[in-house]
Amino acid sequence: MSIVASNHVVALNLCAALFFVVLGALILVPKPRKAVQILFGVMTVFMGLWFSSFILREIVPYSWLNALLNLGLAASIPAPFLIYLISISYNAKSYRPNWKWLVPHLILVGFFLEESLRLNVLTLASGPGEHLRFSRTLVYSGILLHSLVLFLIAIFNFGRNAIRFRGKTRASSVLLLLGLLPPIVSVGWYIWIKPTHYGIFSGGQAAIGSILGIFIWTVAIVNCNAFKLRTFSMYEPDLPHFVRMTKPIYGFFYRLTDPMDYEVQDLARKRRLTMNLIAHDYRLGEAMDLPYRERVDILVKIFGKHLK
Repeated sequence: MSIVASNHVVALNLCAALFFVVLGALILVPKPRKAVQILFGVMTVFMGLWFSSFILREIVPYSWLNALLNLGLAASIPAPFLIYLISISYNAKSYRPNWKWLVPHLILVGFFLEESLRLNVLTLASGPGEHLRFSRTLVYSGILLHSLVLFLIAIFNFGRNAIRFRGKTRASSVLLLLGLLPPIVSVGWYIWIKPTHYGIFSGGQAAIGSILGIFIWTVAIVNCNAFKLRTFSMYEPDLPHFVRMTKPIYGFFYRLTDPMDYEVQDLARKRRLTMNLIAHDYRLGEAMDLPYRERVDILVKIFGKHLK
């Protein structure tokens, strides 16, 4: 592989790994922690490790590549299962796992992890300096099939919630559904189809879709589920910077997916703001007997940042 191509792969996967770690921390660190925060944070750790393995492939000696292939695969195995868990828990007030349904998946994930950690799934088929190629066992096909099933179930869950519910739940469901599509397309093509049918592995390009997908997911979770934030808050300037930066994106999808509820909530926010303005103006006039212009100046200082 050329130096330019190698640098391209390293740069893409380094961006992806850092993106996953940073966005995962934004969700996981604040308290109190809900199930969706923990699941999302753990998923970003595994995905960060997976993309880090693509970087190490460009650095480690050739004799280590076979082990790194399998260990990198092991890091990616829990991610689809965690995405599935997020799809059934993000809208729940308290998450109670259905063990009859989860145990078979846990057994499969455990089996796939064991085979990968024992270096039994992938075998390096390319020589030193050649484009990466590998042979695979039936376990690899099982991993891909199980991941596809979990992705389809997650898509179904998000789509069903987008149809059945209104308001923030609908907006978040649409965003989470859209956030799944770029990783599925990029990972499916570069990690599944090209290696399986053409014998060519392109880990770097898969990072692009994954970066876009994880950003969309973070916007959805941080604005609705993780911190119980009000979408139409009077105190938006006091929110975390990342939330304030992404609220316009979330608000756009909210208005697009449920315009009637958006107008109702926006009107309620304006009503609360107006009531606070009137109450403050009344207290200033009664307590201090200030002239009209001075009361206006004081109210602008108090509420000016909320009127943007």
